[in-house]
Amino acid sequence: MMREIFTARGESNLGIARLAWISFFVVLSGFLGASAVLLTPPGSTVAAWWPAAGTSAIAIFLARRTWWVAAIAIAIATTLANMAGGRPLTISVVFGVINAIEASIVVLLLARLLPSRVLRSIGDTLKFIVAAAAGSLSIGVFGGLAVWLILGGDPLLTFAEVTPSHFSAIMVILPIVLTRWRDSPKLGIEFAAQVVVLTSTVLVVFWPGHFLPLAFLPLPVLTWAAIRFGLPVVTLEVLAVAVASLVMTFMGGGPFAGAGEGRGVFTTTLLQIYFLSYASALLLFGAAAREREQALRRASSSENILRSGLLGAQIGLVIVAQKEGRAEVLEANAAASMVIVTVKGGNGPTLRLSDSYLTDAIEEMWASSRAEWSGEWDAADGGARLNAFITKTHDGNLSIQIIDVTARHKSELATAAALRQESAAAEVLRSLNKRQDEFVASVSHELRTPISSVIGFTDELEETELDDTQRMYTKVIARNGRRLLALVNDLLTLAALDRGESLTNEQPVAFTRLIADGVEDLSAQAKAARVELAFVEGVNCSAETEHPQEVGQVLTNLIGNAVKFTLEGGLVTVMLTERADDVAITVSDTGRGIPPAELESVLERFVRSSSSAGTTGTGLGLPIVKKLVESMGGSILLDSDGVSGTTVTVTLPRAGHSAFGLRGAETEVAPR
Repeated sequence: MMREIFTARGESNLGIARLAWISFFVVLSGFLGASAVLLTPPGSTVAAWWPAAGTSAIAIFLARRTWWVAAIAIAIATTLANMAGGRPLTISVVFGVINAIEASIVVLLLARLLPSRVLRSIGDTLKFIVAAAAGSLSIGVFGGLAVWLILGGDPLLTFAEVTPSHFSAIMVILPIVLTRWRDSPKLGIEFAAQVVVLTSTVLVVFWPGHFLPLAFLPLPVLTWAAIRFGLPVVTLEVLAVAVASLVMTFMGGGPFAGAGEGRGVFTTTLLQIYFLSYASALLLFGAAAREREQALRRASSSENILRSGLLGAQIGLVIVAQKEGRAEVLEANAAASMVIVTVKGGNGPTLRLSDSYLTDAIEEMWASSRAEWSGEWDAADGGARLNAFITKTHDGNLSIQIIDVTARHKSELATAAALRQESAAAEVLRSLNKRQDEFVASVSHELRTPISSVIGFTDELEETELDDTQRMYTKVIARNGRRLLALVNDLLTLAALDRGESLTNEQPVAFTRLIADGVEDLSAQAKAARVELAFVEGVNCSAETEHPQEVGQVLTNLIGNAVKFTLEGGLVTVMLTERADDVAITVSDTGRGIPPAELESVLERFVRSSSSAGTTGTGLGLPIVKKLVESMGGSILLDSDGVSGTTVTVTLPRAGHSAFGLRGAETEVAPR
């Protein structure tokens, strides 16, 4: 209960229990102060020991945010204590105030230096000693000045007497609220035995009438408590030893009474040094013991985690030492059973490596002084594929990590076989495609001449005298002949592109000129269809292309398609955008659009969109565009929602940034 009160945080008002404890320590400070004044050694103006310094610090410590209220109460209590001891009013008030200041300094420094307000480590203990020393020095300075100014006494002597008396009291008493009893082990027979030994030791050392120089004798017993029972126990025992030694010394017992016979001030000084030494040393011993215990606990926990992790790991782990010229297994987990065999002998079962490949590798490492080795092999039983990595440890042993890679190895073999089959199939497909292209090109070439002849003679026939029926038949023959010739030309173009051939070898031409020419060439078609055709030129666009014929055919196909599939009164826009290394040509229309699901397929040969029903076409326009764009190292992007038109964006390199025949260009679809 008391420790919870000491360590509670964030309370705006003190509870009843806290208020009761504060009141108790304030009253106790007054009582102890009065007792200390009454026991002031002859010839001294200050008390031999001032335990009220420790209890006052506890009262302010408990008050927390209302520490100033507790400080005022301490000032009043110690003032009354000094007056009760027979001191004048003025000096009593002054010492009452500086007692409150001292305790406040100690507590406020602790709050800053030790936010947890608990002694957990050697560092925490050192911070506590600093805070206690600062408070004791303050009252030593102020007390010396007060005695000099009010009583005319020696300020240096007062400082020398007051500082250690208060310092030792704070060091002995205040730690009882800076420790947690739950950190202590269960107290049993060992604790009872330690208490008996400590009590006996103190009585032997400080029994009245005996002056044996054995002041050090309780230290080992208290160290026993610090190491075995923790800080809470040792702080209480130090306090008990301090009180007992003080009382018995002034009853005329112990080494300090003998050394200081007839000199009370000297005796008290020795006692104060004694208290300070014991308190400092034992607090540090206790903190060190706690740190060691925590470190051992963490190490044990880490070892358990590591051991369980190693033993349960999927990777085989083996530690091998060289003994009598052969490898001896020191440690191995379950996953290493693939290379480990248990051998029964006179001294019990031992572990041995069962894989000759691995033992050969280990012997090679020892023979060559290699620091590490790695390899992959088939296990001796032929059923597994293993991978191992061997390293030398700092003590000369070998650490071996073994992984069963059978599944990966089989997967790699299957993948390799599949790749070989795929490569063979691809080669067959390429051969078939080549034959197909050669056949199509051959047939198209053979068809081109007779078709051209049919068109030519039809044109001649139209110049003769024909009746209306004959003239209509002639126009039908000419129109279908030109469609057939266009199809043949498209097939020949595709065949040439498949062979990586360029359609032209002309000098670079500006993109703006090619687009302007394409728009002009198709303006008649747009006018006939009552579609507006517009060209939006980029600002100061000066980019050129090394493939004007290819670009021209791309524009012809794209603009022609846009006009063909745009309804009467619609708009076709051609826009040119220049960038650092390339240009973007965008052809947008307000026509029927392409269903999003068909955006990829319309780029394939002889495939037409479902929205093109009722219009003529071969399904080769966009595939030719795609092939031409790819051959120039560009990319094409189709965007349509299938309702409100289509946008085709072609990105082409500028002159000096392209290589005809480049493959791997991107084709994207972006359904809206």
